[in-house]
Amino acid sequence: MKLHNKKVKINSNKILKDAKRSNNLFVDFVKANSSQILTAIQDQKTPYLYTFEEDDTWLFDETDLIEV
Repeated sequence: MKLHNKKVKINSNKILKDAKRSNNLFVDFVKANSSQILTAIQDQKTPYLYTFEEDDTWLFDETDLIEV
């Protein structure tokens, strides 16, 4: 629960350099929100995964997020 309800930014540099992350919709979301400050919401089933209060479409590992 380290980042739950905290303001974060997506670590877009790390994500976009990862060749395994090839889902175009996910990559587009990361690019579109790379400068946004979002509120991290912890996934109920997997405690190290987070979505966002503003848009809960994708799950992010806590290492993909930067607390601001």
